[in-house]
Amino acid sequence: MSTLQLPPVGHRGLTSNEILLALRSAHWNNPIAVANKRDFLNLYTESDFVVATMAGQVYEFEIKISRNDYTRDRLKLRNRIYAREHPGLLPNRFWYVTPPGIVAAEELPAFAGLIELREGKLVPVRKAPKLHPECHGIEVLMRLARAMRSRGANG
Repeated sequence: MSTLQLPPVGHRGLTSNEILLALRSAHWNNPIAVANKRDFLNLYTESDFVVATMAGQVYEFEIKISRNDYTRDRLKLRNRIYAREHPGLLPNRFWYVTPPGIVAAEELPAFAGLIELREGKLVPVRKAPKLHPECHGIEVLMRLARAMRSRGANG
């Protein structure tokens, strides 16, 4: 009799779209919420999901669905920008969003927080530090709004 092989506990094969839907649901009331692989703050980065508040705070979320996906992400120029090793605009806070068990909080770069999607709920694992203390100006917020408009409502 063969044994059924199950995915790691809590993982259940989540897709990036499932995580994206959870982020959209959590931020439905923010005036600007933008999704999907676009450069909003820097010429050298892309974002899976960005939220801007009316107060000018910009929050960036990077979705990772596998360990390899996370490992490859560490090579992106965005990491050098957010670690302040390269010039570029910063979001106010940055999070990785993953299924459970993809990355341990201790492994994260100092600039990143961690949120896991567990049983359909976004669960904060590590708070994201402030990368940019001031509110972003109207030009950044308008850039986000134009990007959202060009993609249709959130996506």
